[in-house]
Amino acid sequence: RTENIDSPGALLWRQFANALEKIDPDGEALSTVPFDVKRPMVTPSGLKALDPRVRKALDEAIGELELAKIPLDATLRNYQYAVKGNDHIPISGGEAPGQYNLVYNDWVSGKGYPPIVGGPTFIMWMQFTPKGPVGESVLAFSQSPNSASPLYADQTRMWSEMRTKKMRFSEADILADPNLKTIEICSRGTC
Repeated sequence: RTENIDSPGALLWRQFANALEKIDPDGEALSTVPFDVKRPMVTPSGLKALDPRVRKALDEAIGELELAKIPLDATLRNYQYAVKGNDHIPISGGEAPGQYNLVYNDWVSGKGYPPIVGGPTFIMWMQFTPKGPVGESVLAFSQSPNSASPLYADQTRMWSEMRTKKMRFSEADILADPNLKTIEICSRGTC
């Protein structure tokens, strides 16, 4: 039900969902509750669990994991990751459009997932309050392409640990930033 890095069975569930989608692309045929134009956010829903096509999809999903020698209760931690230098950093999320954290890495039959090749870069949560904006953010794949830089994998590790950093909007918050550096730019000899 979730695709966090420590969600047991996340890989099995994903393979099962992919197999179901091949059988029933719009989700209508295998749903117990058909699409309702008056309830588009919650329909179609339910699964015709006794339909033989559901069993076929589950068998296919199990077969894919077994072929790749991945346990059925495996989490994403060891199987979905970004590569930063020699480090494999586990990344949450999935491959279905509309997901909160969409990542790109196509399943290779018999092998599993290769390293993530794409996904979110700048992720931000924002709230507008009477006292001004309040937000958190993270650069999911970090800022620098230079492996010698401290900014090469720092935020990728943060994202892996589901941590973010406070966004600073007010003058007081900006001045309180321990990493604040100011540069005065002069033009034509005047500052």
